[in-house]
Amino acid sequence: SIVDDHITINNFRNFKWSAVEEHTPENYEDTSFHTSHIEGIDIVISHFSHIEAVAHVFLLFKIKDQDPIAISIEARLQKEEPFSAWKGLWGNFELIYVAAAYNDIIPVRKNVRKETVYQYPLLVTAEQSQNLFLLLGEEMNQLYKKPRFYNTLVHNCANSITNDMERLTSLVFPHVVTSFEPGELDKTLFDMNIINKEKTLEETRKKHMI
Repeated sequence: SIVDDHITINNFRNFKWSAVEEHTPENYEDTSFHTSHIEGIDIVISHFSHIEAVAHVFLLFKIKDQDPIAISIEARLQKEEPFSAWKGLWGNFELIYVAAAYNDIIPVRKNVRKETVYQYPLLVTAEQSQNLFLLLGEEMNQLYKKPRFYNTLVHNCANSITNDMERLTSLVFPHVVTSFEPGELDKTLFDMNIINKEKTLEETRKKHMI
C-alpha cells in the first residue's frame, strides 16, 4: 500500500534458512519505508545450473538506513513440484512476486542451494529507482486482484524486469538474452554501460561475486 510517500509491504518474507527448502521460523511480516528513501538498485544474477546461460534474476532496492529489499519474480511452485522450463511455456506455473529481506533471499541461494551469485549496482538515479519500485508495486497489486501465469519466454524473471525498465527509460534490451539467456544478462549490462564495471567482464564478475 502507498499513502503519500509511505510504502507498506504486507507478507514480506524474512526467513532464516537452515537446509535446502527448510527455514526456521517461517516469518512473514510487514515492513514500511518512504518512497523518497529508495536510493538505488542492484541487480542479482544467481546461477543455479551448470549451463552458464541459465540463471535467476532479481532486484535489490537500496533503502536509506535500512537493509535492501528484494523483489523476485518467480514461478510459484507447489510443494514438491520441480521447476521445468518446458512446462513453464504452457501455463503450468502461477506467477508470484516475492518481496523478501536481503538476509533471506541471498543466503538461501548462495549458502543453502549453493548457487553462484553476482550482485551488480545499476547506474540509475534515485528517481528512476523509486519509479521502478512503484511500477513493480502496482504490478504486485494487480496480480493480487487477478492471478497470472509464469511463462518461460515472455514473462520470466529477467524480461519482466527489463520490460519495466524499458517502460521507464530509453533502454532497449536484446530479447534473445532476456528470454533465452538470463545468465548472460550481466554481459548485456556491461556492454550497455549500466552497471559498475571493471576493464573486462571477467574482472567485473570477479569483483561482484558474493
